[in-house]
Amino acid sequence: MSDYLKSYRVCIKTHSPLYIGSGLEYTKKEYVIQGGTVGIVNLQKLSVLIYKKGLFESYSNFMTGSNKDLYGWLIQNRFTKEEIDSVTDYSFSGNNVNLDKQHGIKSCIKDAFNKPYIPGSSIKGYIRTALLAYEIQNHPDIFYKFKEFPNSREVKNYKKELKQIITSIENAAFEIPIDNKNSKSKMSGIIISDSEPVDTENLVLCEKIDLFPNGKHRSPNIYYEAIRPDTKIWFTLTIDETKCSYTKEVIMNSIKLFASQYSEFFLSKFDKITPFKFTNTIWLGGNTGYPTKTIAYNLLGKNKGLDEVSEIMEFIFRGKHTSDMDMGVSPHCLNATKYNNQLCHMGECTLAFAKTDK
Repeated sequence: MSDYLKSYRVCIKTHSPLYIGSGLEYTKKEYVIQGGTVGIVNLQKLSVLIYKKGLFESYSNFMTGSNKDLYGWLIQNRFTKEEIDSVTDYSFSGNNVNLDKQHGIKSCIKDAFNKPYIPGSSIKGYIRTALLAYEIQNHPDIFYKFKEFPNSREVKNYKKELKQIITSIENAAFEIPIDNKNSKSKMSGIIISDSEPVDTENLVLCEKIDLFPNGKHRSPNIYYEAIRPDTKIWFTLTIDETKCSYTKEVIMNSIKLFASQYSEFFLSKFDKITPFKFTNTIWLGGNTGYPTKTIAYNLLGKNKGLDEVSEIMEFIFRGKHTSDMDMGVSPHCLNATKYNNQLCHMGECTLAFAKTDK
C-alpha cells in the first residue's frame, strides 16, 4: 500500500438494537412465529410447496382474507415443522416484543447472501457529522457568521435557505481551494468500506418506542429487524493523506466530543434512558433521531439551538412541535426501544480502532 494511504481495522460494538433499513417490509403474512422465534418465509419456496400439496385455492383465500396468522394456516393445512423450516430463509428471536400482536416488520439491510451488515456510507455519515462538530468547536472564528438561521415565518423559501446555510457550513469545514475555480473535500480522503456481514442469528425483533421527557412513552406499533446488542461488526477505514489531514486520533476525538455534546444538549433531558457508559459512543441507523445526524446544537449552543431546532421541527411537522420550547428540548421525543425489558436508545454503539492496523 502506498505510504500516503493509512488503513485501519475498526470495530463497531452494538450496545442496543441497531436498525439500518433496507426499504423492505415483511407483511403479517410473510413470516411465521413459533414460540418466541420469528421466521422469514421465502414465498417462492412456499409457492412450490403449496403447488405440490394442491393448496393454491386455500392459500389464495388466506391471502385475501382477514386471517393474518400464516403459521396457523400452515398448521391447519398439515404442514410439518420440517416443511415450514424448509421454506424459511432465516429465523431470529422475537422475545423483545409482544408476539400476540402481529405487525409488519421493517427489514434491515443485508448482503447478497442475506446477512446483515452496516453500509460504509452510514458509518461515514456519522463520522462526517462528528468531524463537523469538531471543526465548529476548534474554529469558532470561522463558524460564528453561521449562527443566524432564517426565520420560517419571514423567509419565503425557508427550506431552500436552510439547505444553503448547511451547505455553506459544510464547505467552510471541509472544502480546500485548489485554484480559483476548483476545490476538493477533505472528506474524500476518508474511505470507509461496508462492514463485514454478521450471521442472521445476531438479529432480534424490536419495537419502536417514542420516549418523552416526562418519562411517558408510546408504541406506534412499528417493528424492526435489528442487530442485537453485544455484536462486534468490523470494517476498514482508509485515510488518503494527500487529500485529508485528519488522523485516526482526530476522528476519535471528534466522536468523543459529539457524544459529550449530544448528551449535554439533548440526551440528558430523558432520564428514563440509562446514560451511555463509554466516551466513544456513537448512534447509528435510521431510527436514532434528528440530533444524532445534525449539528444545529453544536453550532448554536443549548438555548439558541433549542429555539432553532424547534422551529425546524415545527416547519417539517406542522402543529406537532409547538410545545418543544416549554418542554426544554426539541425534538421532544427520543427514539427508543426495549431490550431485555429495559428501555434503551436505538442504535447505540461504540467505535474503536483495532490495536494492530490492518
